[in-house]
Amino acid sequence: MSNGPYKLVGWTGSNSTWRYVKNPHYWNAQNVKIHQIKVAVTKDSTTAANLFNAGKIQETTVSGEYVRANGNSKQLHTHLLGRMNLLYFNSKRQTTASENLRQAVSYAIDRNQLTNSVLKDGSKAALSAVPRGDQTNPQTGKDMASEVGNLLTYNVSTAKRYWQRYLKEAGKTKVTLSILTDDSDDDKKVGTYLQSVLEKNLPGLTITLTQIPHAQHVSRDFAGNFDINLIGWSTNWLDASDYLDLAAKGNSVNFTN
Repeated sequence: MSNGPYKLVGWTGSNSTWRYVKNPHYWNAQNVKIHQIKVAVTKDSTTAANLFNAGKIQETTVSGEYVRANGNSKQLHTHLLGRMNLLYFNSKRQTTASENLRQAVSYAIDRNQLTNSVLKDGSKAALSAVPRGDQTNPQTGKDMASEVGNLLTYNVSTAKRYWQRYLKEAGKTKVTLSILTDDSDDDKKVGTYLQSVLEKNLPGLTITLTQIPHAQHVSRDFAGNFDINLIGWSTNWLDASDYLDLAAKGNSVNFTN
């Protein structure tokens, strides 16, 4: 299988290593200078950093702790990726189909605290459904996400107001919900933070965490086997529609419906 300048070789659907091999049929193959890229999935960021320092790999992502400890290293480069993490709520389950629940959870999360104090890897708090740097306004030249402004504010009192509405419509005083995540270092950190802040800010809520390998996570996504689902989306092109379409009815990766 190929997509542009490289062919995907050695991928079986569940393995943790594969290769990108130069595609001789690519229209601009003469200008593709790297003939092969070997990829190995390493879930532990400390192991990845050690492999890099030992010269066994040439590029890797690292943890926030590594970034903080090695901020002056010439080998360390921080930049925003065309990627956003978001929470999907299962609209087919009565306990998670409520808009009041979604609003309560959104207002209860301090995204700046999550990025600056938990991840600490250069990630930026989301302002809307489109990440910073994804698209500019052609008329003003300004970043779309920044120009639209912060639509995802942290407000505990507002969160509690929506939460009480949710409890009233559900006819309950206590609710237990599960958050599904990958078992990667970053997803574990995000999941633990969400569990802590949601239980603190939404009285009567208990959060359990289900943290599993990515392939199993994807299977549960498509099966609709979750309450709340932490997923990440990397853009295919620099256009806000690639993110906005995630909420479209009938989209194959809109796991809410």
